[in-house]
Formats: sequence, structure tokens, C-alpha cells
Amino acid sequence: MSDLAQGGLDPGNAAACNRCGAEQQAVGASCQSCGHIVAGVPRWVQFGRRKRKYLTRRRLVLAAVALFLAVFIFWLNFPFLPDPIILLFKQPTTSLTTQTLPGQWPMNGGDLQQRRYVEDAQANLTGQISWSVDLGEPTNSAPIVVENVIYIGGHFKIVALDIESGRTLWARQTSGPVNSSLAAAGDNLYVGLLNHSLLALDIKTGETRWEFLTEDIVTAAPVVAKGIVYIGSWDHYMYALDAVDGNLIWKFQGDARINNSPAVYEGSLFFTDSIGHLHVLSARTGQERLLYRAPGSSTRPPVVAQGLVYFLSGGIIYAVDAGARRIPLQFQLKKVWAQLWLWQVPGVPRPPGQRGGRWRFSPADPKEGFAAAPAVAVEAFYLGDVQGNFYAQEASLGTDLWQFRTGASIVASPVIVGDRVYFGAKDGAIYALDRFTGELFWRRDLGAAIQVSPVFAAGRLLVQTADGRVHAIK
Repeated sequence: MSDLAQGGLDPGNAAACNRCGAEQQAVGASCQSCGHIVAGVPRWVQFGRRKRKYLTRRRLVLAAVALFLAVFIFWLNFPFLPDPIILLFKQPTTSLTTQTLPGQWPMNGGDLQQRRYVEDAQANLTGQISWSVDLGEPTNSAPIVVENVIYIGGHFKIVALDIESGRTLWARQTSGPVNSSLAAAGDNLYVGLLNHSLLALDIKTGETRWEFLTEDIVTAAPVVAKGIVYIGSWDHYMYALDAVDGNLIWKFQGDARINNSPAVYEGSLFFTDSIGHLHVLSARTGQERLLYRAPGSSTRPPVVAQGLVYFLSGGIIYAVDAGARRIPLQFQLKKVWAQLWLWQVPGVPRPPGQRGGRWRFSPADPKEGFAAAPAVAVEAFYLGDVQGNFYAQEASLGTDLWQFRTGASIVASPVIVGDRVYFGAKDGAIYALDRFTGELFWRRDLGAAIQVSPVFAAGRLLVQTADGRVHAIK
């Protein structure tokens, strides 16, 4: 074999002479014109010169599938992507948050989840009335307690009371009635008024620091988390304001009046409106994550615990997965699906329930339902109905644990303190039950109907009655 063949040449191919250029010469042989040995081209050079085909059918199919998946994932997540304008240019100027510390009750519901649960209570109450104070015309403002001072709204006023004696520390007039609880964060108090405004006050003196105006009345209690004050209004908007100066960070338009407090949990904001819908938003940017529709009115705040959102609509308690997220166009597609199913179109199955829905709970008599949000502990949630029945239900499944009968309508939420649960009724009595068995420990008559939820702080149960009086029970 010649040296050219050993070098990877193909002697069977024809090539031009390297010296004289004569065509069709045998590779590795002498040129017929000049006698020069004709050199061929190595195989690796020949193959390297071949034109590669990049747009194959397989590659086109894979590219199309990848593009479809990318567009589909973007479409699913687009509603939940953070708004860059709000993230970059509307940042809160502080991290101020309502802190639930031992012995305090700094906001409606006791904490950001609205659970009304005090786990670390050291002593059980005996039902003894420590003091009573007349605040005049009653409102729906439940007291809050920070560092042994009670803050409560009245008719065109806000009052600060000493929790030991009930003595007035300061009082200030407001431009509108206060019909909801206040919220405390740092050295600020926040309160909504019926004259369409939210006020930020100095917690020591009651002096106004700033005011924000809405387009309708405010009956919801504010909530403060990570430097943002959240407040709903009857103008259908949920507002997120800077806790320091009241500047608007974002606002979200709901479907109806927002007349109760939101709950905040793991970066989400939960609230209901007056037609019974549950809204779940990004707490930072206000973008909607879930809309759960329920057929009834709702005037009470939702409660978030055990991975569920408990909310009241039309006298029924609904439990929804707190982490559920909507799928774009899902509601519209289900409406079409449901209509086809109602028409009994062959092959169309029954449509599934709403995304996130777990279960619902109503009293034995559906005509007389619940009028207050539940209090939720680890093992159970507790609430009463308007017929006077008080229920303990398993927290995750909503199954019965026990019931207690009062005979008087219950329209205010209970409070869980240690191993006891306390609630008031329209018969003017406050009840203390064993939270695990429903056994009655004591009943104390306060002389007027209880329509505002009691709170617990500094070893006392604070109860407002329909005659405008506030009672401290030890």
C-alpha cells in the first residue's frame, strides 16, 4: 500500500493533478500528463465539507413543544408575577408589623391570622367582675390592649383606659363614629371611621399623624404587616398604605363592599366582601391569586389556620385551601362545562367544585345559620349560631366534637384561652367552657346583650355590652 493510502487517502477516487491540473487522474498514481503523483483528499476533509442540515423535522417538533410549554407556563403564572412598578417604586418605608406578644391583644382577632387564640395563658378566669366603665352610645369597636392600656372606639371618640382600674388615660374626639377595632403597631394606632377615612394616631396622646380618605364608609378594622396598613371600604376597594405616612402603595377593586378585616399569612392577604366572595391577594403587590365564590353575604373576617381559610358566607362556614391559586379562564370554562352538563349532553361528566374548596359546615337548621367568625385552635374551631347552639368542630375536617346549648342567640366570635373557650350571647351572659369537652365552668350575667366579641389580655377578659359598658372579668 502506498504512503498516500496509509495517510487516509482514497486511491479509488479521481482527482485533479496537483501540479498541472489535469482532470480525472487516479489518486495515488502518476499523472498521465506530467508524471506527478496525484494526491487525494483525506476522508475527514471530505466528510467535513458536507453541508449539515440543522432544521430537521425532529428538531422542529421539539422546538414547537418547548415553545408551547413555555407559553403555557407563562400564561398560568402571569397573574401571579410581581408587579415590577410596585416592587421597585412603591416600597414601604418601614417593616412595622402588629406584634402579638404575651399579655396583649393589639388588633382585631388577636393576630394577623384572626385566630382569636391565646395559647400560653397561665391562669383560668373565675368570672369575677373587676370593673365596669360606661363609654356612652355603644359601637361595634372591640377593645385592643397594648402594654396594659385598652384602646377602644366609641361614638365620635377614641378612649384609652388603664386595664387595672378602667380609669381614662386620654380621650379624643373623632370626625366620625368608630364602628370597628383599632390596630396598634409600634407607637401608632390605626382606626377607620364612618366618615370615609383612616387615621394614624400617636399611641401615647391620640394626636393625628396622618389621614387617608376613601370613597365610602369604613367599618373594617385595619391590619398592619411589614410596613403596610391594609384597610377595606364600602367603596369596594382594599387599600394598602405605607404605615409611616399613609401614602398609597396599591389598591384592589373587589366585587362589593368590603366591611371586615383582612387576614395576612405567608405573603397572602385574605378578605371577604358583602356578597360572600373570598379574595386572596399578594400582600405586597395586590395581585389576585384566588377568587372563591360563595352564595351569600359576608360581614365577618376570614380566619387562616391549619393551612385552611375559614370564612362565613350566608350563615355557612366554608373551608378553602390557603395555598390554592386560580387558573386563568378556569371559571369561564367551568360555566360552559356546567351548562353542557345541565343540558345532559352525552359524555359530559359533572363539573368539579371550585378550586381550593375543602368542605362547608352549617347548623342543623339551615334557616338559622352562623353570624360570627370562628375562633381556631390546633385541634378545633369554635363558634355559635343564632339559635343559641355553640359548636366545637374538628379543625381540618369540620366534623363534630361537641355542642353546648345556651338558649340565646350568639352573634359574636368566641375567644380561646388556654384550655377554655369564652363567648357571649344576647342573653347578656358570658360563658366559660372546657374547650375539649364542652363542660360549663361558669356563667356570668352582664346585664345587656353581648354583640361584640370579647378579647383577652393581661389576665382579663374584656367584654363590651349593648348598653355601652365595658367590663373586665378576672
